Amino acid sequence: MTGSDWITSGSMVVTIVATIITIILTLTARRASADAKAAATKVRFAANADRLRSAQEHIRSLPLRGAKPDQLIANIRQEFDITLGALPKEGPGSEARNLLAVAQTSLNKYESALPTGLDREAWQILQIQVQDAISDLTAVATLPGETK
Repeated sequence: MTGSDWITSGSMVVTIVATIITIILTLTARRASADAKAAATKVRFAANADRLRSAQEHIRSLPLRGAKPDQLIANIRQEFDITLGALPKEGPGSEARNLLAVAQTSLNKYESALPTGLDREAWQILQIQVQDAISDLTAVATLPGETK
């Protein structure tokens, strides 16, 4: 083997090693990116659970004397709208979305009964559905591993 052959062989080994290192770093970066996305999703679910806790406080105030139901209902709707817009239709968080859809129906039923009286059943269903949605989002946000 001549000197030129040694240089060519050495260059080929360096190129192969560099390619392997690049592949390893790319895989590591992908994993880190997936982990960051999963963490961001968990934070989003936790934030939406907190938003629903705020709505829950408004819901609990609805039947109280002196409460302004129109303003409370507007606040609840706003919290629901923001949360529904942030939750996926499928996958983790979709169960909370479905529960909120039922809760919205109960809120509409409660609101339509207001001129004549209180619809306690709709109010109770509303509370239950929101609590279940909070529980679902909290569970998803605290699951170990990836959340896609």
